Amino acid sequence: MLVFPIAGLFTGYYREMGAVAIFQAVMYFFGFLGLRALARKREAKGSQTSEPTSHGGGLSVMAAEYTYLSGMNTYADNANHWLGNILGANAWGTSLIVGDGTTFPHCMQHQVANLAGSLNGSPPVLSGAAVEGPNSIAAKGTLSGMIACPTDGVDVFAQFNGKAVYKDFVQSYSTVEPAIDLTASSFLAFSWQIAGAPSGTP
Repeated sequence: MLVFPIAGLFTGYYREMGAVAIFQAVMYFFGFLGLRALARKREAKGSQTSEPTSHGGGLSVMAAEYTYLSGMNTYADNANHWLGNILGANAWGTSLIVGDGTTFPHCMQHQVANLAGSLNGSPPVLSGAAVEGPNSIAAKGTLSGMIACPTDGVDVFAQFNGKAVYKDFVQSYSTVEPAIDLTASSFLAFSWQIAGAPSGTP
């Protein structure tokens, strides 16, 4: 598993490259340990209760990078599970990416989506936006001019809540607020899945 740092000891790479190579080996080693610990923690706890979209996307990126650098698929299954969770293979059966699949957030806490978008999933929607997802709480709070969503006030996901809760409700920024950082990690994760590996040389 730690083939690169160990191989470096026997090939003279560290003598030639000096401090930079030693720093690379140390970072590789700690990256491996961190990814292994995160994978075990996530699998042991099941769905996490804080930002599963950004964490799942980020862990999937790390797993893809590990596969690319080491040539081993140690965390490939984990990466697929984490992305599956983002795309709807979760307790609520909802994608956390707006516009993906048949069930996705309709009532995001986002000014433009709330005031100018559809509130039922039909166009126009904020396609591709990633939301927080299940969390430990569903936040509440309203602002003047905010359009109520869902319009009937029914929480269709309440029956699936437990330790983690998910609510597609415009006031619940803790579960359905889209954010650039969430979307960025998911974009990178899916890019790795599609491309399989970087092309060209840096």
